[in-house]
Amino acid sequence: MDTNTQETLDTDTNETLDMNDKKMPREIKLLIIEAFEKYSAEQREKEQDKARQQAVRQEEWIKYNKTMKELLPLCLREFMVEKEDEENSPHNRPMNARIEVPGLAPIIINLATNIITIGTPRKNNRECMRENWVNYHFPDYAMTFHLNDLGGALLSARRAALHFKVLVAEVEIEAAEFAKMQAERERDNAEREARGPEPVYEATDETVNNALVEGIRTLIREELAKVV
Repeated sequence: MDTNTQETLDTDTNETLDMNDKKMPREIKLLIIEAFEKYSAEQREKEQDKARQQAVRQEEWIKYNKTMKELLPLCLREFMVEKEDEENSPHNRPMNARIEVPGLAPIIINLATNIITIGTPRKNNRECMRENWVNYHFPDYAMTFHLNDLGGALLSARRAALHFKVLVAEVEIEAAEFAKMQAERERDNAEREARGPEPVYEATDETVNNALVEGIRTLIREELAKVV
């Protein structure tokens, strides 16, 4: 590397190696350049090794997905969700295939035991966040079928999907009601601010009988209660 050039030290930090300082001794510059070139070579080797590992894992996942599909019934193969993980190998993963058919709840098939698990619709309530949503989950008590009873499993998945739609509609109604209530509250607050502070009845003179003022307050509160 020419000592009069400025090279990028690290692509992540974008720090530069500026060797144009004329006060720096040539011997020091050469040592720095030699170290930088060694560092750059190590970084290139790491990147190439990482790319090779990712390519190997990608090929492993392609084979894994192909194997899983071939074990599925023909009618479900095109609906299998393919898995991919750049960091981990599929060798030690369980032989599970996730099936997502439009109009049905998600299905997980354990291809080692031929057990089908149906996704259960669940309504999540988070009152503190004022946020509700619906999703599918696979609890321990979820409904299961053997692969031999594929029709029964698909019927159950259809029913679960219809229940999911009902829960979504409920959440939408609740959200609309909450939005309406919030709008009414904001409108009431705006009207209250526009009216200004409420009148306060206080004794302004020591000669005024405080008991009389309190009596008047009581009468006012009673009348207001009748109106409300």
